[in-house]
Amino acid sequence: MICRRLQALVDFMLARAAAGDESFAEDVSAGDARLYLNDIGYLGMHRNRLLKRLS
Repeated sequence: MICRRLQALVDFMLARAAAGDESFAEDVSAGDARLYLNDIGYLGMHRNRLLKRLS
């Protein structure tokens, strides 16, 4: 669920930036969307270990 929410956030950020929202365009340019995508990748790579530690 966390990955889906992060992806939805990235999609929203990119859509707002593409629509001309300067605030989101600055965030995307600063690499914020890329950081969230990296987080999704990390969570996917370490999913089993994270779930084991959280249970």
